[in-house]
Amino acid sequence: MMPVYDNVARKTREVEGFVVAKMDLSVNDVEGFGIDIVEYPTILLFTKTDKENPIEFKGERNEYIFDKFIRSHAT
Repeated sequence: MMPVYDNVARKTREVEGFVVAKMDLSVNDVEGFGIDIVEYPTILLFTKTDKENPIEFKGERNEYIFDKFIRSHAT
């Protein structure tokens, strides 16, 4: 999965205000942030306009679908 994340991060560099970030929950605590992680990897999109309610990605884990998901919510 990591090569997919890395490639999508490179492809979306031009999307203003967008950052692909990876977080290792074995060393980072998300309790108290209202984030419920039930499987790994969990992909969440936090938008500029609603950072309190992330959108969970549940699609096929490939670059094309992931990039399409990101761009559909980036505007």
